[in-house]
Amino acid sequence: MALIPSGVMLTLAVMVALPADVQGMPTAAVLFLGLAATFGVLSLVPVQSAAGTGRMKWPLIPAAILAVLGSMFALQSAALLIAADVVVLAVMILAGIGLLVYAYRARHGGQQKTHG
Repeated sequence: MALIPSGVMLTLAVMVALPADVQGMPTAAVLFLGLAATFGVLSLVPVQSAAGTGRMKWPLIPAAILAVLGSMFALQSAALLIAADVVVLAVMILAGIGLLVYAYRARHGGQQKTHG
């Protein structure tokens, strides 16, 4: 199945179908939330592995990032997000630093498996 191309095309079709007076931040919100939904659906697809049938977990990472960005655009288009811009950016920077520290400690701590 080609879920990512079909999800992207559906998202673009929704963007084209938006009224002409809806431009800017609302359009960006539709794009990012549509792409987040695409990756969210991709994580629900069952896959076969040596251990049996399971689900992919990696699509949840881009889905979460795209959902956060889409939510930020949606809130900015509604003029609700003014001071929270700094907080969201600080949380993202701290999360990135936390991931770097985790990867460094896992690599230099002698652990072979760095994820669940």
